[in-house]
Amino acid sequence: MVVLDLLDILLPLGALLFGSLLCRNAVDKTKGEPLLAEEALVHAKTDHSNRYSSFYTIHFYIAALDTVVTCGVPEEIWHRLKKGQRGTLCHQGGTFYSFECNGELLCSESVPPKLSF
Repeated sequence: MVVLDLLDILLPLGALLFGSLLCRNAVDKTKGEPLLAEEALVHAKTDHSNRYSSFYTIHFYIAALDTVVTCGVPEEIWHRLKKGQRGTLCHQGGTFYSFECNGELLCSESVPPKLSF
Protein backbone atom coordinates (compact mmCIF):
# COMPACT_ATOMS: atom_id res chain seq x y z
CA MET A 1 0.00 0.00 0.00
CA VAL A 2 1.35 3.39 -0.98
CA VAL A 3 -0.27 5.25 1.96
CA LEU A 4 1.15 2.84 4.53
CA ASP A 5 4.64 3.16 3.04
CA LEU A 6 4.41 6.94 3.17
CA LEU A 7 3.31 6.79 6.82
CA ASP A 8 6.24 4.52 7.61
CA ILE A 9 8.52 7.31 6.38
CA LEU A 10 6.68 10.31 7.84
CA LEU A 11 5.99 8.97 11.35
CA PRO A 12 9.65 8.69 12.43
CA LEU A 13 10.40 12.15 11.02
CA GLY A 14 7.48 13.65 12.91
CA ALA A 15 8.52 11.87 16.11
CA LEU A 16 12.05 13.23 15.81
CA LEU A 17 10.77 16.76 15.25
CA PHE A 18 8.27 16.50 18.12
CA GLY A 19 10.92 15.06 20.45
CA SER A 20 13.43 17.78 19.65
CA LEU A 21 10.81 20.48 20.25
CA LEU A 22 9.68 18.83 23.48
CA CYS A 23 13.18 18.72 24.94
CA ARG A 24 13.74 22.45 24.56
CA ASN A 25 13.22 24.80 27.46
CA ALA A 26 11.47 28.05 26.55
CA VAL A 27 14.63 29.95 27.57
CA ASP A 28 16.92 27.67 25.57
CA LYS A 29 16.51 29.46 22.23
CA THR A 30 20.10 30.62 21.90
CA LYS A 31 23.37 28.80 22.20
CA GLY A 32 25.52 29.63 25.19
CA GLU A 33 23.03 29.03 28.00
CA PRO A 34 24.91 28.87 31.31
CA LEU A 35 25.56 25.53 32.97
CA LEU A 36 23.51 25.58 36.18
CA ALA A 37 23.16 23.45 39.30
CA GLU A 38 19.85 24.27 40.98
CA GLU A 39 17.64 22.80 43.67
CA ALA A 40 14.73 21.22 41.83
CA LEU A 41 11.63 19.10 42.29
CA VAL A 42 10.54 16.40 39.83
CA HIS A 43 7.26 18.06 38.86
CA ALA A 44 6.02 15.76 36.09
CA LYS A 45 7.19 13.04 33.71
CA THR A 46 6.11 12.35 30.13
CA ASP A 47 7.00 9.74 27.57
CA HIS A 48 6.15 9.56 23.91
CA SER A 49 6.63 6.39 21.94
CA ASN A 50 5.94 4.97 18.54
CA ARG A 51 7.15 1.81 16.93
CA TYR A 52 10.45 3.45 15.94
CA SER A 53 11.59 5.36 19.01
CA SER A 54 10.76 6.70 22.46
CA PHE A 55 11.30 10.10 24.05
CA TYR A 56 11.45 10.56 27.81
CA THR A 57 11.12 13.96 29.44
CA ILE A 58 11.07 15.20 33.00
CA HIS A 59 9.67 18.57 34.02
CA PHE A 60 11.71 19.98 36.93
CA TYR A 61 10.27 22.77 39.08
CA ILE A 62 12.88 25.34 40.15
CA ALA A 63 11.34 27.07 43.18
CA ALA A 64 13.99 29.82 43.37
CA LEU A 65 13.01 30.98 39.87
CA ASP A 66 9.37 29.85 40.04
CA THR A 67 9.76 28.11 36.69
CA VAL A 68 9.66 24.65 35.15
CA VAL A 69 12.59 23.36 33.11
CA THR A 70 11.80 20.55 30.68
CA CYS A 71 14.66 18.18 29.89
CA GLY A 72 14.95 15.09 27.74
CA VAL A 73 16.48 12.30 29.83
CA PRO A 74 17.72 8.75 29.21
CA GLU A 75 15.11 6.03 29.77
CA GLU A 76 16.92 4.59 32.82
CA ILE A 77 16.91 7.96 34.61
CA TRP A 78 13.26 8.55 33.65
CA HIS A 79 12.29 5.27 35.35
CA ARG A 80 14.41 5.89 38.47
CA LEU A 81 13.20 9.41 39.25
CA LYS A 82 9.75 9.67 40.81
CA LYS A 83 7.38 12.61 40.87
CA GLY A 84 7.96 14.66 44.02
CA GLN A 85 11.66 13.84 44.43
CA ARG A 86 13.88 16.78 45.39
CA GLY A 87 17.52 17.19 44.52
CA THR A 88 20.12 19.18 42.62
CA LEU A 89 19.58 19.42 38.88
CA CYS A 90 22.60 20.13 36.68
CA HIS A 91 21.41 21.40 33.30
CA GLN A 92 22.11 23.82 30.51
CA GLY A 93 18.79 25.23 29.34
CA GLY A 94 16.79 22.16 28.33
CA THR A 95 19.83 19.86 28.27
CA PHE A 96 19.95 17.45 31.22
CA TYR A 97 23.32 16.44 32.67
CA SER A 98 22.64 15.07 36.17
CA PHE A 99 20.33 14.94 39.16
CA GLU A 100 21.61 14.32 42.68
CA CYS A 101 19.10 13.08 45.21
CA ASN A 102 19.70 11.50 48.65
CA GLY A 103 23.41 11.08 47.97
CA GLU A 104 22.82 9.31 44.64
CA LEU A 105 24.01 10.93 41.42
CA LEU A 106 22.14 10.08 38.22
CA CYS A 107 24.06 11.24 35.13
CA SER A 108 23.33 11.28 31.43
CA GLU A 109 25.97 10.06 29.02
CA SER A 110 26.47 13.54 27.60
CA VAL A 111 29.11 15.72 29.20
CA PRO A 112 28.81 19.49 29.38
CA PRO A 113 31.28 21.30 27.13
CA LYS A 114 34.11 23.14 28.94
CA LEU A 115 33.28 23.03 32.60
CA SER A 116 34.87 25.95 34.41
CA PHE A 117 35.03 26.13 38.18
